[in-house]
Amino acid sequence: IHKSYERRLRNEFFNKLLNGQIKPDSEAYAHAYRLGIKLPSLISLYFLSIEDNSLSDEVDMLKARQKNIDTIIDQLTLEAGTIAWETPEGIGIISTIHNFAERKNKELETAQAYTNLVSAAFPAMNIRIGIADYFEGLTNFDLRFQHAQSAVRIGKGIWPDQAVYHFENCGIYQVLIPFADTGEA
Repeated sequence: IHKSYERRLRNEFFNKLLNGQIKPDSEAYAHAYRLGIKLPSLISLYFLSIEDNSLSDEVDMLKARQKNIDTIIDQLTLEAGTIAWETPEGIGIISTIHNFAERKNKELETAQAYTNLVSAAFPAMNIRIGIADYFEGLTNFDLRFQHAQSAVRIGKGIWPDQAVYHFENCGIYQVLIPFADTGEA
């Protein structure tokens, strides 16, 4: 029950941050601290997309899917320097940046480790992770998260055999994001 309560508070905080209900300034850090969330100042931001073809829309299956998502969030949050939360589209993840000079390579390694962790526990799920570009602290948090989601959408089309996509590798497709879901793109 305690884990469920903490997970709900985290979900609400980060989703309010994404929706602009909490401004990404020093007040956001104070708000997070009051909730027991220790936000690092240098963060990498990820979006984990889950495609589970084995589950249908039946109530029991939806309950099982939610239980799996909760388990994934709990497992990810146990990783050092990692905070995970549920969004309507998937799972958001923040990790601490320890070495800024090697940031991009470390983000790719970390995303692959997250993919391996989730795939080992849930082999039937198709896991894909998008990595956002970098802004300091919580600056442009919502935009960064959109970029992580876009990296997954673009990456699935360009590199379908991969599971990890970095927004900075999307090249010209970054400009074409509004058209990424169309056949013309």
